[in-house]
Amino acid sequence: MNIKLHKQATTTPKIRAEIQAAPSSLSDSELARQFNVSDSTIRRWRYRDDVHNRRIHATTCWPRSPTSRRTC
Repeated sequence: MNIKLHKQATTTPKIRAEIQAAPSSLSDSELARQFNVSDSTIRRWRYRDDVHNRRIHATTCWPRSPTSRRTC
């Protein structure tokens, strides 16, 4: 599977899914230490419905002209 991450990405879709699946009894700080990321990264991914970075998708797939060969 080819994953496109920006150069400052601290998580992958797999780690994001693990963050989302973590028990709610764990605090944001505990998860941040477990995954070696910041508390804000945990808060960003913990309650989202997906594991895809919206910024990367938006910059690589939009806007798309009718003559473009690129597919998303």
